Amino acid sequence: MQMHECLENWLNWLIHEKRARPNTVQAYRNDVTAALVFLTDHLGQEPDLNAFAGLRPGDFRAWLAFDAGRAERGRGTQDGRARSRARRVSAFRSFMQYLSLHHGVSASALRQLSAPKTRKRLPRPLSRDLARSAPAEIASLAHHPLCAARDEALFTLLYGAGLRIGEALSLTLRDVDRAAEAGLRVTGKGGKERLVPLLPPVQKALAEWRKYHPARRLKRLFLSD
Repeated sequence: MQMHECLENWLNWLIHEKRARPNTVQAYRNDVTAALVFLTDHLGQEPDLNAFAGLRPGDFRAWLAFDAGRAERGRGTQDGRARSRARRVSAFRSFMQYLSLHHGVSASALRQLSAPKTRKRLPRPLSRDLARSAPAEIASLAHHPLCAARDEALFTLLYGAGLRIGEALSLTLRDVDRAAEAGLRVTGKGGKERLVPLLPPVQKALAEWRKYHPARRLKRLFLSD
């Protein structure tokens, strides 16, 4: 079986078995097709399954070197080009894993290679409008009014009071009852406590959640499904 046939089978597998997004499938098609074009030129003919089984780390290093040279001639920032190269390596690894799973082709040679390093992106803060609308939009995805009230209260509290998710999930009903008098007492990292004022929108969301909360049985403020 030639590689172009395996490529189409793999893409169909991604679509129907892995439920991959159309944009991901198209990007992976382009990435692996480019790699196969290089290997066809590198080996002197289109590789079949036997040829793929015989690929060595040096063959993959040659592909990475070629890809790096092409990326350097392209547009965009250095980090952007590195991310694109990392995606191409990831796509080719996925293809090799498919060949290993369905055709017994070893992917050990490719595993010895590392993808280009990329800088980790810092999380971007939400805009004011997005932050205000996020709790209600998240709550709209819930499958039950109880869960919707819980989710809206939780995310309103996170944004409106500046809590970490772990701090919010550790709160009890008593903590909220006491907050009406002196503010919400929160235990943060290292066991340090701080008092946090609750703004009216936060109080309103918490009060709505309390209408649904099975307070007689459970003490935690936020419950899992």
